[in-house]
Amino acid sequence: MIHQDHLLRVADARTLEQIHVQTLRLLAETGVVFNSEDIVTRFKQKGEKVSGKRVYLSEGMITAALETCPNSFTMTSRNGIAPVHVGEGQQSTVVSPGNGTLFIQDLFGERRRATLEDFDNITKLCENSANVNLIGSIPVDPCDVAENSKPALLAYHLMQYSNKPLIGQAATRQEAGEVFDIIEIAFGRKGFLDDHVAISYSVNPASPLCFEPLTCETILAYAQKKQGLFILPGIMPGLTGPLDAMGLVVLSNAEILAALACIQMINPGTPVVYTAGTFMVNMKNFYAVTGSPQAALVNIAGIQMAREVYKIPSRTMAGLTDAKRVDYQAGAETMQNLTLYIAAGVHVINECLGVMDSITTTSYEKWILDDELLDRLKCFSMGLGQMHIDNSLGVMLEVGPGGNYLEHDSTLQNYRSIYMPAISDWNPYDMWEKKGKPDLLQKAGEKYRLILERHREKVLMPEADREIAVYLDKALKG
Repeated sequence: MIHQDHLLRVADARTLEQIHVQTLRLLAETGVVFNSEDIVTRFKQKGEKVSGKRVYLSEGMITAALETCPNSFTMTSRNGIAPVHVGEGQQSTVVSPGNGTLFIQDLFGERRRATLEDFDNITKLCENSANVNLIGSIPVDPCDVAENSKPALLAYHLMQYSNKPLIGQAATRQEAGEVFDIIEIAFGRKGFLDDHVAISYSVNPASPLCFEPLTCETILAYAQKKQGLFILPGIMPGLTGPLDAMGLVVLSNAEILAALACIQMINPGTPVVYTAGTFMVNMKNFYAVTGSPQAALVNIAGIQMAREVYKIPSRTMAGLTDAKRVDYQAGAETMQNLTLYIAAGVHVINECLGVMDSITTTSYEKWILDDELLDRLKCFSMGLGQMHIDNSLGVMLEVGPGGNYLEHDSTLQNYRSIYMPAISDWNPYDMWEKKGKPDLLQKAGEKYRLILERHREKVLMPEADREIAVYLDKALKG
C-alpha cells in the first residue's frame, strides 16, 4: 500500500473537522429512521431520543461507538489460503469483485440475463486471480435462482468454487442464520463463527437517513454473530442527497456513523468498514453516473474521514464505468477510479472487475482486462521500495561510460522483476502484424475461457459439500 505520507488527499484537517461537527448536528437534530422495532427499542434503552421509528443520535452515542469499533480485523479463509487482514497494518489494497449486475455482455456488445452458471464462472475467475482477496456478494445476479433461496444457496456456491473469505447479501435473520450454519459446516466446526470472521455484508441505507426492514434484519443478524459489516450509502445527488460536494460528504458520513452506532450498540467490537460510495447523476435523465471525477472527490473525502478522523477501515467502489461497451471510455473511467482510490489509500475496493454500464452489466473480457489493471496498480503501489539503488550504483560503477548493460549479470538476474502486461500488446507494430493483428478483447476472451476450462473442479471438501446440500434441501422444504 502507498506510504501514509504520500496518500492522495482532497480535504485538510480543518475541513474534516467541519464535516464531523456538521454530521453530529445532523444526527442529533434530524435523526435517522430505523424500520425495526428491535433496533429502536435498543436505542431507547440506551437513553437516546426516539420519536416513532426516528432515532436522534447524540454525540456521546457516536463517540462511544467509535471507541469500540475495531481499527482492523482479519477474515478467515479455507484450505490453506492466507487470511485477509483489513485495516490498520494492512500491507496492500484488498480486492473484491462486482456486486449486483444483472446482465452478461458478450464480445459483440449483446446483453443477456446472468445465470447461476455465470455466478459460478465469476467465482472461479476470482479464485484464480492473485489480485482478488474476497468473493461475493452477488458478482452477477442469477435470474434462475428463486429469491427465497438466494442467501444460503449463493453462499454455498461461493464456497464450492473458492476458498477465499465471503461477502454475503441482504437476508432476514433466519436466512442469515442458514448462511452461518453452512459456513460452519464448511469449516468443520459448530460455533466456528463465534471466534472467527468468515463473512461480511454490505449494508445499504435507503438515503436519505433511512434503514429499511430487511437492512435492519441483516444488521442485527451479522452484528449478533460479530461478522463484518460494510456501510455503503449509495447517495444520488439531487435525488437522494444534496447537489453539493460537501453536503454529500456530510450526509454519507451521517448514514455511516448512524449504522456504526447501531452495530456497536448491538454487539460492541463488531468489525465495521466505512464505505464511501456516492454517485453523481446525469441531470438530463436522472441516471446514476459512476465515472464522474466529482464523485471521486466526495468519496476520497470519506476515505479521509475513515482513516484520519475515525481510524477505522475504509472501502469504496473502484472499477466503475458508465460505458456500454469495452472501449476507450470503459478503460479511462475504470483506470481513473482505480488509480484515484488506491492512491487515496482505501483499504478495500469492490465493483472493480468486469463491471460496466453503471453497475448493470458484467463483461468477462473486461473482467480479464481489469485484472491486468490491478496488476499495474499493484506494481505502482509498491513504490520505489521495489528498487534497490545501492545495488544499481554498484552495477553502474562497474559498467562505466559506454558500457553494455545487456551483457551484465544483473540484467539477467533482474529482468523477470520488470512488469509485463498479461493481455496488452507491447510489441513493435511489425511483430503485432506478424502475429495476425490480435484484438485485445479477443485475447481477453481466450484467457477467461482457458481459466474456466482449467478450473472445473469444486474446492469444497466432498463431505462438507454433501452435508450442506442435505441441510439446504431441508431448509428449503421447511
